[in-house]
Amino acid sequence: MAKNRRQAPGEPPRPNLEKMAAALEETKGTRAKHAPASESRINKQAQDALNSLYLCSCEKYHGTVFGRVGHSDLYGVYQGRAFYIEGKRGVRERHDIRLSQINFLESKRLCGAIVGIYTSAEEAVQIVASYGEYDGGFALIRDRNRRKAE
Repeated sequence: MAKNRRQAPGEPPRPNLEKMAAALEETKGTRAKHAPASESRINKQAQDALNSLYLCSCEKYHGTVFGRVGHSDLYGVYQGRAFYIEGKRGVRERHDIRLSQINFLESKRLCGAIVGIYTSAEEAVQIVASYGEYDGGFALIRDRNRRKAE
């Protein structure tokens, strides 16, 4: 049963670590090319990119059971103007925004804040730096949900 090593009778065979290491080395990096980035990674990248802008302070909202429902992922101030932006993993997921998130962003937009939905750090910077002129498709999603409600 066992080759060149002692194994107790009835013990399951030990894995071949050399074969496992070789298989891991062959597939190294292939999963990252096909799997989309997680939302938390996108949020972290966007937060770092926004904090590198001149006169920009960005924070990540960490929700709790006592927090507000629908609060956006990132919020902060850019050159004296508040912003609230929601991160999503991909273009398809951008349309899967919850009604509570739409209502939260809309309430902040009506108060004069920059709002939007981003799928990458570059898009987050574009939303904030354009002072809300580019919103990542938020207006289309908001209007679509209004029509559904009518």
